Amino acid sequence: MHVHYNTLLHCVYVSLLHMLSLQIKNYYIFQFPKYKWTNKTKDVILSSFFWGYMAMQIPAGQIAHRFGTRRLFVGCMLVNCIIPIIMPIVTYYGGWISAVLCRVIQGVSQACIIPGLHTFFGKWTPLEERGRLTAIVYGGQAIGTVFGLPITGFIASSYLGWPGIFRFYGLLSGTIAIFLWLFHADSPAQHKKISFDERKYIEEALGQTNGQKTLPVPWKKILGSSGMLAIIVAHIGNTWGQLTLFTEIPSYMDKVMGVNIKAVRILLSFLTFT
Repeated sequence: MHVHYNTLLHCVYVSLLHMLSLQIKNYYIFQFPKYKWTNKTKDVILSSFFWGYMAMQIPAGQIAHRFGTRRLFVGCMLVNCIIPIIMPIVTYYGGWISAVLCRVIQGVSQACIIPGLHTFFGKWTPLEERGRLTAIVYGGQAIGTVFGLPITGFIASSYLGWPGIFRFYGLLSGTIAIFLWLFHADSPAQHKKISFDERKYIEEALGQTNGQKTLPVPWKKILGSSGMLAIIVAHIGNTWGQLTLFTEIPSYMDKVMGVNIKAVRILLSFLTFT
């Protein structure tokens, strides 16, 4: 799921190359709508995802803790199934404002995934295995980008055009939602197919008991910790640089360098390794 999350996040940048009225050499996509949006409008559309994403970060963790990750993850995937499929249609009739609204909704839904994952780790992974399993899951971000961007460029330059990108990832999100509903559970105790030995091992390793007391969160000490503040600043800087590159490079490569979309999708996937 983390692979799919990062794929959804980055592939819209390649899609916008085709939605805008750009001269893409050697490709004929005139049968699909192209929008003569200004750079300012394009930047608003690209950034609108993060309006919803930023606003939902802290509430998402509380929602996952209170209602469980199964319903949360399935809901997120369903939203990201419906919105991409209808986005080309609502953009055609409603203009760029409709595109912004769709992206804000996607941002709100995708903001729940990473906080939800940490709730999931707390319920399912023993401490001695958590570091390794967390690294594997977060490795899905790079995998999603490496495979997703070339696939996106291929779809965009095919007869499906840029609307096909949204439909493809919408259907993929719906498929993932079905798998999560069938095979995911909020905790080992709620999983119907887990073996008794595995459930016992996880619960004993985590100390999960019916009478476990919930301790208050020391928010004041957390927010006042110099180490915590350093991590926040470093994460902001890293994410700012990374997302600026992924947001602006497709347009730069097309407009300034004159590189066609097939080359752009490969170059963008290589950025993951830098």
